[in-house]
Amino acid sequence: MGRNPDLYDPVDNYSLAQEYRFYNPHLQGVTSNEWIVYGILMPMFGTLSVLLNILIFIVLANRNRRQGQNSLFIFLQCLSGYDILVSTLSLFIFSVPTLCKYFEWNLGYLNEVHPLLMPFLMPFLHMAITGSDYLNLAAAVERFIALDRNFRRTKTPHYGCLTRRTLFYCVVILLCTILFNVPLIFEREVILNANGTLEVIATSLRFNDIYIKMYRLMAEFLIFKVTTWISFMILFLSLRDRINFYFKSKVRKTLTVEHYLELMNSRIILGINSLFYITNALPLVISLCHMFLVHLSDDLSQIANLCLILNSTFKFFIYVGLSRDFRRSVAELCGKPTSHWTEDEAMSSAFLDHAKVVTFAQSRG
Repeated sequence: MGRNPDLYDPVDNYSLAQEYRFYNPHLQGVTSNEWIVYGILMPMFGTLSVLLNILIFIVLANRNRRQGQNSLFIFLQCLSGYDILVSTLSLFIFSVPTLCKYFEWNLGYLNEVHPLLMPFLMPFLHMAITGSDYLNLAAAVERFIALDRNFRRTKTPHYGCLTRRTLFYCVVILLCTILFNVPLIFEREVILNANGTLEVIATSLRFNDIYIKMYRLMAEFLIFKVTTWISFMILFLSLRDRINFYFKSKVRKTLTVEHYLELMNSRIILGINSLFYITNALPLVISLCHMFLVHLSDDLSQIANLCLILNSTFKFFIYVGLSRDFRRSVAELCGKPTSHWTEDEAMSSAFLDHAKVVTFAQSRG
């Protein structure tokens, strides 16, 4: 049996009252900030995110088919799938109701269908966000393993893990994100209120003290947020130091061109880690405030939801800016001829042994 939102104490259950507004957009008006964030910015960036991540998926699939599968790019390809889900679900949860209310479009869907979907859409969004974060983390771990002390002496190209094991890790992450977020489905139920309108309310599970302390606080916050932030920081600093080490003048002469290209691809992880911190800072602050019963404006929560879309959108530009391999794959997909070895020689001769560069160019020429 659910509890009526009118019974929510404005102090002790502030987060629940805010969640109620998220789950019942058809019962709320559209504020000016909500229209700007959910009605203009989120549809714009959300649509762009879906299109760019579809392009990422196709480019990496084409690259893996032509040049052989790479454990890093397998993780990034799966990551693009999660980002598509994050953007698509965010559009359905936040933007579609806002547009329907503002323009008075399809009110039948808004009042009769959308409330029935919300108890499932929100958990699915949490699944996609959790999976995206942990695939980011898995890709960082893969690079950490690949750039070890044997980087210059072992297999070429040097992957952090084998292809089959990479796919296995992706499946494990998928299953873990699904299983962890299943309880969220049972936090909400749909009722017919006194006005004859469908309404999404919290179930008794959402008020259970043990559930809140064990799942909401310990598992969700500590394991899936704090642990992720700390792990990203450790891996970011470690990868940065390792990349800088191999770029030192005495060490770089011992690298092959393949090593150079792989080091350049590894910079992608530094980029998406930095993007993660920038776009997830506000959502983390809001989670902390809810946990310590600190009241925040709904406007900040709306901006935090937009930040999740921005995280998925700008990854494409990080790939293009930091990975020449990805840029070349995009050009090949668009039918633009690329000169692999001439460009490699020009970019690598500045710091690699000249004989190795010439040998590489001849072998690829």
